[in-house]
Amino acid sequence: MEFLDLKESLIPKKVSFIHDMMVNRFRAIAINKSDPRISHLLNDPYIPDFSEINGIYCIYSKSILGLLKNKYSSFDSYEFNKDQQKERKILSEDFEIG
Repeated sequence: MEFLDLKESLIPKKVSFIHDMMVNRFRAIAINKSDPRISHLLNDPYIPDFSEINGIYCIYSKSILGLLKNKYSSFDSYEFNKDQQKERKILSEDFEIG
């Protein structure tokens, strides 16, 4: 029964839930969809229509990307936390426009 409660709590209810998850859990940087640095990416035929995009995020952390690729078993695994402590935090100010 506890598993079902956990599963229900993870079902996204709103766009704000996804935003909070991306920023707080995956440590992603939110990028404005009108940012000129990504305008060329929006020309990809597989990208949804501009009006349908609610948010664009950059996941820069190798450990988070490894977690998403199943390299680590969970956020709580020793290996994940050890690798994450070694990483340098990147801020949106670190990116150059151009």
